[in-house]
Amino acid sequence: MKLLGLSPIIVCTAILAIIPPGLAAGAGSGHDAATSSATPSVTPSAAPSAAPSVTSSASSVSAKSHEPDVPFLESFPQLKDYIYQEPASKFYLGLGGSPLGILKDREMFTVNFFQFHYFGESWDFEIFNASFGFTHAQNATFQANYFTFRTTPKYRISEIFSIGPILGFEFVSFPNIGSHLNNGQLETKEEPFSSRGAIAGVMLTETFKMGQKNLLQISQLAFKETYSTTQSPDHWHYIYDESSLNADPTLIGAGLLVMLEVSYLY
Repeated sequence: MKLLGLSPIIVCTAILAIIPPGLAAGAGSGHDAATSSATPSVTPSAAPSAAPSVTSSASSVSAKSHEPDVPFLESFPQLKDYIYQEPASKFYLGLGGSPLGILKDREMFTVNFFQFHYFGESWDFEIFNASFGFTHAQNATFQANYFTFRTTPKYRISEIFSIGPILGFEFVSFPNIGSHLNNGQLETKEEPFSSRGAIAGVMLTETFKMGQKNLLQISQLAFKETYSTTQSPDHWHYIYDESSLNADPTLIGAGLLVMLEVSYLY
């Protein structure tokens, strides 16, 4: 090159100008091929191998999510003794009625429209009972309506039987008997006779299970009425429209009520 008097830069430029473009591209592609052959594990072969495992795991999870749920304790009932479960409530609401009751010479029917009970291992406690009843008599004059509240703490003498005292209060009205109150020179206007008083008695109950939670109770009870037919609690005297009642007010007086009662507790 020195002999020709040319610099190295000029010579290299001339050589590149003489080489055909196809050979230069081939040299570049050969370099790329060498590069790709040097890293075979990094290119597309890695991506397809990873995709199937992800897809199969997703499909298996989806299949499990559609499997039916099986209650754990039903499949393994022997484990119930080792797992805490919330105890059943010992308090009950109830409804009931009396298909048959006897009061003097009259039949009586009662509906217990609200009951609140506690039923435990030793006690069958009728905490509160509200009832409405009416009598049926041969003489319509002596038919009466009763509204009664009571409580009955009963002791369980066996798994089925329980017994205890009845304490309560009742309101009585005779819609077909007119009366008014008199206190010296003062009198009230005429209205159907009504009175009120405490009740006391005894109840025997048989209890039967209805399913796992509910109870059926059949009771035999008797209680004594104490309402007055001669004077009110304020010491005013009753004057009746019928002279026979003024002569003998015991015809509509308090008596001993005996009845059979059925209750459903839930």
